[in-house]
Amino acid sequence: MRRLLGWSNRKCRAALALIAALGLGTATAEETGTRRWAEVSLTGGLLEARALAGCERLSFTVKGPGDFWRRAVFACGAPAVLDLERADGPAAPGSYTWEARLLGPTDTTRVTWGRFSLGAASEPAADDPAPSTRVPTADLTISDPTPQLSFDDTDAGAQDWQVRTSADGTQFLVQETTAGTTPVTIESVAPNDSLYLAKHASGTPVIGVGTATAGQPGLTLAGNAGVNFDDGTTPWRMFGNTNAFGIGVSPAINVSFRPGAPGRSIHLDSTGNLALFADSGVANVDIAGATLHVKRTNGTAKLKVEEASGTTQSRNMLQIVNNGASTFRFDNTLDGSIWGFGSRGTGDFFIGKTPGQTFAFNLTSAGNLTITGTLTQGSDRNSKEDIDAVEPASVLARIADLPIATWRYKGDTATHAGPMAQDFHAAFGLGEDDRHIAPGDMAGLSLAAIQALVRQNEELRAELDRLRTRVTSLEGGR
Repeated sequence: MRRLLGWSNRKCRAALALIAALGLGTATAEETGTRRWAEVSLTGGLLEARALAGCERLSFTVKGPGDFWRRAVFACGAPAVLDLERADGPAAPGSYTWEARLLGPTDTTRVTWGRFSLGAASEPAADDPAPSTRVPTADLTISDPTPQLSFDDTDAGAQDWQVRTSADGTQFLVQETTAGTTPVTIESVAPNDSLYLAKHASGTPVIGVGTATAGQPGLTLAGNAGVNFDDGTTPWRMFGNTNAFGIGVSPAINVSFRPGAPGRSIHLDSTGNLALFADSGVANVDIAGATLHVKRTNGTAKLKVEEASGTTQSRNMLQIVNNGASTFRFDNTLDGSIWGFGSRGTGDFFIGKTPGQTFAFNLTSAGNLTITGTLTQGSDRNSKEDIDAVEPASVLARIADLPIATWRYKGDTATHAGPMAQDFHAAFGLGEDDRHIAPGDMAGLSLAAIQALVRQNEELRAELDRLRTRVTSLEGGR
């Protein structure tokens, strides 16, 4: 092959080993629109046209810089090839226009046209040790209402590809023509640096979306950037801006991180344990034995569960579930004491101090309460109102009539003694209802009854002294 564009045959083959359909325009008496009637490819210095519809003849024309002009008529289906090289040398650089005209059958004429450019290149320097490795600069311009560039893989079972614009010219498309898919779409309104690919100094890739200043390996999203995950049912979104980094089901934000949050605010270890920290100085995180660990070093650690519903009702706000007893533990790091409360293996509820397993408070499922110390009830005068004196004699009389019995609580083995709450309430009208007796009421009435007995005792003593004096007087008068 003769020298092309000022390059050796070997370099021409390297530079122009491009087989693609050039940009197309269409004008036809039979059909209007953007349908292609012919496919054109450039190989080396040869421009070849191939009819894509039935015809009798194919008229193939190409015009180039200066007075360059070629035309030939071929039988439809036969190779239609025009040589771009001139008699005095290779094809001149510049813009070229071609036309493929399908003639027949009958009087039908279908026309497809397009443009392309060949770039200029200089001869390699004489001392170039490897001129065949030099690639000249070249431009390929495709002019057509819907220009496209096709890649036809002739291997069996291979996929064919094309790059093209949309019919309205607003999109640039990369399409897999065998399957009819469009993996890549670029809108004409896409801003500068919509996708920026580079290499970090470490050798790892740098990808920028909306920015050409992605300085770290990985993916950098600029502006009010976000990533959407939409399966057609639940549209998740992950975004970041000057206000927060958030994750949520659009348009809600389910999880957010605000600027200024300290380092390692959330730490999830390899076993699934979660730690929440609010101090960038917390290091060497150790949350072994704790599925959830909340820690601060500034005195503000707090765990809060809040229901903000406007509906007023009782709610179960905290549920502890275990296959066995469940407990809460309170460690005092100052003196080493440990308190706890929760359920016991017996089904009782306890409050106690460890070590030693001292159950200071034990409540059974039957309602029996046992404490290891003294029960002290509040009885401050300043906390009371409607204070009225009682008549001890009346209290004593009613106590005298109050039935007292021994009994056991249902399901319990211990025997107790005392009045029934119904009888006690009927006699004195004290307490919340007629099914319970307050220990303070029992103690108060007992004291009033004792006072009445003291007065009776004093009266009896006085009567006894009077009788003793009279007896002594009678005996002395004999």
